[in-house]
Parts: sequence; structure tokens; C-alpha cells
Amino acid sequence: MNMIKVISSQIKEIGYDEKKQKLIVRFNNGNKLYRYDSVPPSVYDDLMEAESHGGFFNSYIRTKFQYRPIEEHEIES
Repeated sequence: MNMIKVISSQIKEIGYDEKKQKLIVRFNNGNKLYRYDSVPPSVYDDLMEAESHGGFFNSYIRTKFQYRPIEEHEIES
């Protein structure tokens, strides 16, 4: 999965697998990775088009989708 760098005080990179509806977020704080499941393509598109990636993430993704921390090697799985 390709990770896309974003300009955000909170988020460093974002990756998305449309088939699996899996969103990967790498945070600036500690370089931690999290996987969010069942994220529709429209939510991913809105995240990437948002003026504030962190603001959109906090409002529409953070507590709305099941997530778990992952390791670097899990990005592709």
C-alpha cells in the first residue's frame, strides 16, 4: 500500500486500500501506525480533500471506525 505524506500537525502519512476499505494512519507523535477498518471510499476522499486532515480525522474517523495499532510490516497485509 502506498503511504501518502500529508501536511498536518497530527498526521504524517495516510494509506488506503479501497478493496478492503482499510485506512492506515501514521501519526507524527511517536511515528505510531493505526489501521481503521470498514472506512468507505467517500470518507477517505473527504479526508484527503479536507483543509485540515487532523481536524477531519478527529471529527469523522477517530471514534467512528474500529481500529487497532499495527506494526510497519502490517501495512501491506
